[in-house]
Amino acid sequence: MSNEIWHNYESGNTLYALIWEQSTDYIWDNTGSAFVTPWNNTNVDRYDIAMTDHGGHYYTADFPSAIEAGTYRIAVVKQAAVGPHATNDTAIAQGEFYWTGDDETSFASITEQPQLYFDDNRAEPASTDAMEQLSKQL
Repeated sequence: MSNEIWHNYESGNTLYALIWEQSTDYIWDNTGSAFVTPWNNTNVDRYDIAMTDHGGHYYTADFPSAIEAGTYRIAVVKQAAVGPHATNDTAIAQGEFYWTGDDETSFASITEQPQLYFDDNRAEPASTDAMEQLSKQL
């Protein structure tokens, strides 16, 4: 697999990803190919996983194949200047997913997605069940 880490953001920036092991909160050392603790701001250049700007507001990076199956937290960070710098760079996204060892599995899945719409030819919504489901979510 490839491009498991992705984010939509204005092209022309430098983005990188950071990965934490959920069970330990250890940070992935991309240079040493191991999870380490504690976090050290001066080592952020060892932790960062460069993301590729594909243009059109689309960035990707490969999840390191050396990481075993498990649940991981990922942050996407916008680099402020030349070279990653933990105190000046800005985290712009974060998430958590399960890594099978060679593919990601999202925790979020929608089993039932109500479709709400109003048609000019109808006086009522498409489905009262859908409206009820929506009101429960609010």
